[in-house]
Amino acid sequence: MSRSTATLQLASLDDYHQQLVRMLLQILEPRLHHRWQTLAGGDADAYLVDTGCSAGQQQLGQLLAGQRGGCVITLGEDTTTGVFWQLPKPLRLNGLLTALNAFSSQAPVTPAVVAPAVAAGSCRYRLIEWPALERGMDHPDELRLLSVLSRRALSCAEIANMLDLSASRVTAIVQRLDADGLLSREAATPVITAVPATPPPRDRGLISLLRRRFGL
Repeated sequence: MSRSTATLQLASLDDYHQQLVRMLLQILEPRLHHRWQTLAGGDADAYLVDTGCSAGQQQLGQLLAGQRGGCVITLGEDTTTGVFWQLPKPLRLNGLLTALNAFSSQAPVTPAVVAPAVAAGSCRYRLIEWPALERGMDHPDELRLLSVLSRRALSCAEIANMLDLSASRVTAIVQRLDADGLLSREAATPVITAVPATPPPRDRGLISLLRRRFGL
């Protein structure tokens, strides 16, 4: 089934965020219900408004006053009522996907339920999505942890041992990444260590060797 084209206006976003949105739309294109065309200005089906700048606040006021049609999606901390969707900063791939597909269906989406914290050794985690580009990783511990979880699933205890970090430090980082939806979970199965076979008694081996040597 062919998809219709919808327009997304980015007038209040700075150059960096406009480029970021266009890049994310290219990545998300197969999963979006509409084909999205971005606009630098003018009327559109939807408006992505940066509430952290004066231009965005002015545009938001005009949109909410009904001076233009289209649904309003805000980017940044905002408590304004009447907008269709609110996206926190930093902008994330999954957040943009959810907002745009919710616009396509025009149906309310049930907020995701944050899974409760789990004990450090009860499950293993694997990185399924890197943090947003603009978030940055200013602490080497987080970068090292992301690196190992991008390659294999590990429990908090295993990470702490591998990276020589405290269990509390690892748990804090993992729970933050898990709450952001960047990790998958799998049950931690106990590792069964093979028990080596008991070697034959030394005397028996020596006697056998002597018998073979002398043909007994």
